[in-house]
Amino acid sequence: MRVMRANLDGSKIETLVDTSQGEARPGKEILKWCVGIAIDVDGGKFYWTQKGPDNAGEGRIFRADLEIQNGQTPATRKELNSF
Repeated sequence: MRVMRANLDGSKIETLVDTSQGEARPGKEILKWCVGIAIDVDGGKFYWTQKGPDNAGEGRIFRADLEIQNGQTPATRKELNSF
């Protein structure tokens, strides 16, 4: 339900995406569970997958900018793309 990043020493923890809508972790909505992340540093993007029920074919791949645009929050990002 969240994609987060931190420095390798564990400092500067930052939430990049939050789809929880206030629901406690891990949440009952498995379509929101993040199960994989890839980073395109040169392109300034990151990708993540969200699972669905087993063998249901409902998993999704998303993409977002590495930096949150001014005036937006992890929960209100506008540039999220789903594939």
